[in-house]
Amino acid sequence: MPAPSQQEREQCRRSVQLLDDIAIGATDTRSWDLDALMARAHFYRLLQEYSRALNFLNQAVALQSWIPALLEKTEILIILGKWDQAAETIQRVLHQNERTLDALRLSVLVRMTQNSDETATIEELHLMFKSMERYESTNAMLYFQTACSLSRVSGRRAPVIQLVMTLCKRAVDLDPTNAEYVVELAHQKAMLGDYHGAMLTYREAGRNDEANLAALYGTIYCQVMIAELEDAEQQLDFLLTISESIDQSAQ
Repeated sequence: MPAPSQQEREQCRRSVQLLDDIAIGATDTRSWDLDALMARAHFYRLLQEYSRALNFLNQAVALQSWIPALLEKTEILIILGKWDQAAETIQRVLHQNERTLDALRLSVLVRMTQNSDETATIEELHLMFKSMERYESTNAMLYFQTACSLSRVSGRRAPVIQLVMTLCKRAVDLDPTNAEYVVELAHQKAMLGDYHGAMLTYREAGRNDEANLAALYGTIYCQVMIAELEDAEQQLDFLLTISESIDQSAQ
């Protein structure tokens, strides 16, 4: 999340102050209102004052073991690098509802970043896939975002990447003309060392969107990896020509 501007910080601080004033001037019941606690936690998160946000989330959870509050607390704990506490909080959510999709996504993320047992990670990935198929079967963006984030923390473990890639394939199946999705699929193929397959997929992305530079960069990378150096040089010359043309147009 980008740092808030000074104006945004001031707006958040005024909003928090209003909530604090209401709590101070009200009865004890009002001051512990769940919505007010969640609002204050959210504002402090926007301000990137994560410890203060966590304090209000702890109060909210103490008031009621509410899944949205637990999920928000998990995300803050991850930001603060408190991985063990994050894992414990996720389990509280899954104990209430083992099919909570956001909790499953966070649980997989924690396992993958903390180098947990690969078998357990794969089992949790399967649970997450089933939950996504049940509740978000047509949400191409969710499949893409999940595949993209998890592939970056996969540690290039082939069995894990292969499973994550099924998410990306699902996104492409749902929206086959989206070049961004196709580029990501090509990237994951390259992570598995399938440079020929990745190059073909990058080219497919380029056909979907001729202005997509990521597809061109990916194609060149794969050509270098499979020693098609002359083709790669031609592509680089083409890139240089485009860059010079853009510079001249800007002048």
